[in-house]
Amino acid sequence: MAKRALPTPEITGDSVTMELVASGALTYQWLLFGEIIPGETNQTLAVSSPGFYSVRVVDIYGCEGTSSFYVVPVSIE
Repeated sequence: MAKRALPTPEITGDSVTMELVASGALTYQWLLFGEIIPGETNQTLAVSSPGFYSVRVVDIYGCEGTSSFYVVPVSIE
């Protein structure tokens, strides 16, 4: 039986809408500084504060993977 690769989600950011988007998976759980953000289980995350964001995903085979950190810098307005 062939081994399946663990999912490796990617995060992209949009500086205009301040939204992060994770690559396709079955389920999502967003993290801030490695801690779960309660209730944030959608593919997109509206960002309201700077920090180190990541996302934990589960694919259609039940395999779990976590992204690298995506850094949202402090705004200098």
